[in-house]
Amino acid sequence: MLNTEVIHRFTDGYLSDIPALSRLSQEQSHSASDTSGNLNNIRTHPSISPFYQPLEKYRGILPPALFTCGTSDPLLDDSIMMATKWAVSGAKSVLKIYPGAPHSFLNVDAAEGKAAAESDCVEFLEDCLAGLE
Repeated sequence: MLNTEVIHRFTDGYLSDIPALSRLSQEQSHSASDTSGNLNNIRTHPSISPFYQPLEKYRGILPPALFTCGTSDPLLDDSIMMATKWAVSGAKSVLKIYPGAPHSFLNVDAAEGKAAAESDCVEFLEDCLAGLE
């Protein structure tokens, strides 16, 4: 469990350019309820989680996107929702789900699904680049 001092030092050091985070760091209140409420607001800030960014204003200008996720990734639901939001905004959205793959599996040499995901990434990029010719 992180205490507010640790959170303030982190936000001051790494995320000070995000207004919602700067306000949290400047607060003097250390009560659990105040901090918890403010952290919930920060978690839904589009700069922290793109899931909360309204994409309608980007209709017609968003690039194609490939969303890759493993079934053992705790962000699987978020990936599905983000791919759906991307498609609803009118952009090309491809979602690939890899059975048994954990979070960040593309960074682990022996991760299940890595070879298939790498192949899918190359194919997606080739398709996108072919569309530019």
